[in-house]
Amino acid sequence: MMTDDEVRNLKVDGWPLPDDYLRELGRVAALWTHLESFLNIWIGKLAGFDLNDPKWFIFVAHASFPQRLDIFGALCEQLLPEFADETGSGF
Repeated sequence: MMTDDEVRNLKVDGWPLPDDYLRELGRVAALWTHLESFLNIWIGKLAGFDLNDPKWFIFVAHASFPQRLDIFGALCEQLLPEFADETGSGF
């Protein structure tokens, strides 16, 4: 068993991967978390859910990311005619 001093003196720079790599990996993980959060909120808004009611979030949060993308795409497709008529753009 290692002593407290031995643990404090361990050199872990670059382990298990170079620090620059781990820093960028952390950045990607943080951005991915934001992307998933925004996607969940967009789904809730497009579906017309009351965002103060947590029940909608329970359903969305338990779906996989590909399922959430499908939900988002289906909602956009469903709402497209409504918004295309308002803008007159045909989109």
